[in-house]
Amino acid sequence: MCMKKFKGINELRRIMSFMRPRMLKYSIGVIGNNLSAALGLNIVMAFIYKDMVNSAVNRDITLLVKSIIIALVTLTIASFICTSLTYMYNKCIRYTMTEIRQKTFFHMECLPINQFERRHSGDTLSRMTNDLNNIEYIYADGISGMLYAIIVGVSAAISMFALNWKIALYTIGLGIITFYINTCFANSFRNINDKIQQGYGKMTELISDLFSGIQLIKLFHLEDLILKKYNKSNDNIKDLIVVRTRKYAVLDSINSIIGGLSFIGIVIIGGMMALKKNTDFGTVMAFIKLQGNISFMFFQAGSLITEFQRVLAGASRLFELLDEPIESQIENMHSQSIGSNAIEMRNVVFQYSSEKVVLNNFNISVPINQKVALVGSSGCGKSTIIKILLGFYTVNNGSIEVCGKSINSYTLPELRNLMSYVPQDTYLFDGTIEENIRYGKRNASQQDVIEAAIAANAHEFILNQPEGYNTQIGERGARLSGGQRQRIAIARAFLKNAPILLLDEATSSLDSESENQVQIALESLMRGRTVIVIAHRLSTIENADKIYVVAKGKIVECGKHEELINNGGLYKKLHELQFKNIAV
Repeated sequence: MCMKKFKGINELRRIMSFMRPRMLKYSIGVIGNNLSAALGLNIVMAFIYKDMVNSAVNRDITLLVKSIIIALVTLTIASFICTSLTYMYNKCIRYTMTEIRQKTFFHMECLPINQFERRHSGDTLSRMTNDLNNIEYIYADGISGMLYAIIVGVSAAISMFALNWKIALYTIGLGIITFYINTCFANSFRNINDKIQQGYGKMTELISDLFSGIQLIKLFHLEDLILKKYNKSNDNIKDLIVVRTRKYAVLDSINSIIGGLSFIGIVIIGGMMALKKNTDFGTVMAFIKLQGNISFMFFQAGSLITEFQRVLAGASRLFELLDEPIESQIENMHSQSIGSNAIEMRNVVFQYSSEKVVLNNFNISVPINQKVALVGSSGCGKSTIIKILLGFYTVNNGSIEVCGKSINSYTLPELRNLMSYVPQDTYLFDGTIEENIRYGKRNASQQDVIEAAIAANAHEFILNQPEGYNTQIGERGARLSGGQRQRIAIARAFLKNAPILLLDEATSSLDSESENQVQIALESLMRGRTVIVIAHRLSTIENADKIYVVAKGKIVECGKHEELINNGGLYKKLHELQFKNIAV
């Protein structure tokens, strides 16, 4: 049987689990609304039509007036009940959809960094919008439509059997055929809809790339290339939708033919019975009305199954996102004491997934209130160290201590509260300058914000902005220069006032003037803190207390600037190469 192949049962159960807190009200609303609509507006009306037709044929004014009064009363009561109950269950849907969106957003915030790095942001955005919104169809139209079809169909079948069992069997038989054909199409629609949802995700990725990389696109004249990729994805979706539309057209044609056969059959059979005086014309009209309800039940049940597959294809993509494991929170332990080193990494081994080893028996120690620099060629593992210290990744082997305690003994909020981080490419949120500085300490006073900006050498340029600290800076701080964005980030770090400072090439992308201003701010920020600096420009770390040279995931040299130059190793080669390039 085709029903054995029906996909999406697990997704459907999971969708309904979100409604559990208000399931009683939702059930009363949906079931009550559909009972009222099915019985009051359809089944009862079929018998009223019967009396109306018979009253007209027999010229019975009393019966006609009685039928009209019953019809008006029934319509009024049923309409009032349906309106009230529709409001009840739609209110439940609104609250549930709000909770699903909140749950999804919160879950995304709790995902580890690697989940963001391995999936395109556009695909994730598509899952959180298009696919999530599909769930509402199940609550609002799917469940309600299926219940209505069943109630009105079963009631109509019982009524038809009461009037004439032969006509009832004929109508139900055709209905079962309709339902069977529709369910046989269901899994075909699911497969197509899976591909369509994936296609929409790809299109969202390209739109995201357009917004994020518009400057690069224009700089390298990539408009045609990006447009070609978008059109290819768009055409792919178009072709899939055309195939789906063609299948729907075939299915609609089959349903229309069977529906026509059902209607014509009842008209012929009922008409012949009426002519032979085996029934009256009012009963024939009731048959026709009830036949429509039975046909609707089987057609709607079959078509809803195919439509469910479209929706559940999107829901399964959302659930894939919700099933991603969140960052682990390790139970806090306070058994270890603070040592002389702020950070100690011993024999650390780390690799991303199944990739090659990035850190291999890596060892460094960072004494409290000292400045330690990490240098090396690109890809040697320097930035990975920062990600590990911030708790974005856990190591495969080895041990790490922060302030004398195992890194695993901290909860992630505790660990990250110990550290301030200023990256090479500072991210600022769309909002005001003050809001972006205040993220360092959300309960800070305005005076605290100003003092942090002064310390970061940012106060002066902020006051020159159109609205000072209340100036809107745009998405990613687009209305500020690179140096201004970096100083806002440094002000944020000042406000956080964490004991450990991590700097990841914080000045490498700036021009000379901006670098000088940012470097002054950084020198102020580093004072009295434990600092780990990653730098390409070796001139910025010559005064470091200790410099570690990293190559192929290992420490190959360690010492002060002068010592490393005198040793004539890799550091000296990097130093000479860099200053040679500067001289050229």
